[in-house]
Amino acid sequence: MGELFVFDLGALLKTYAADTFFETGTGFGFGVQFARMFAFQKIFSVDIVASEIERLKAPFSCDSRVQLFAGLSVDVMRKVLPQISGNIIFWLDAHFPGAHHQLTAYDAENDADVRLPLEKELTLIKQLRPGKRDVILIDDLRIYEKDNFEDGNLSDLGLESIGKLESRFLYTTFRETHEARRILKNTGYFMLLPGPVSSPQTAPAAT
Repeated sequence: MGELFVFDLGALLKTYAADTFFETGTGFGFGVQFARMFAFQKIFSVDIVASEIERLKAPFSCDSRVQLFAGLSVDVMRKVLPQISGNIIFWLDAHFPGAHHQLTAYDAENDADVRLPLEKELTLIKQLRPGKRDVILIDDLRIYEKDNFEDGNLSDLGLESIGKLESRFLYTTFRETHEARRILKNTGYFMLLPGPVSSPQTAPAAT
């Protein structure tokens, strides 16, 4: 589990003229709280755990920019993204629904697309946001790759079975428009930054 404050949101907002923040996986609300420190016009966040969304509505009610949604991330994306005209900074952190709240086990959800919705989220962003210079920040790269992550690999914790050690989609979905960057801090981060892209993005060799 990583932290959004690893990234310089202020610099990303300014560089890519991104006036909207969109988070999947609200969790305890730390991402929304951090995003509120910057000059976003709108801040959206969605989580599948409805009780947590209800709990967070009161603390964030003082900020009219914040809109919280309960439901599947891809369902909320289909509804909200077509309404946003400017560039977006995405923070994609939806996985293992309820596990971080100690409500369920990490492997409790049988539907793989609900347990790990990232590939569907990226596909949907590409479909709904053609030509946009969106910034995409992704948490927990170690779910999809093995490397020298600061907090170790899932296999180090005996949790490799809950991951999806296939990361090619991270490099191919936006290869024509975005540059891929990897960060090994914490549990690993993945960045997709608007081009120009000088060469095809390729996944690192399997380890």
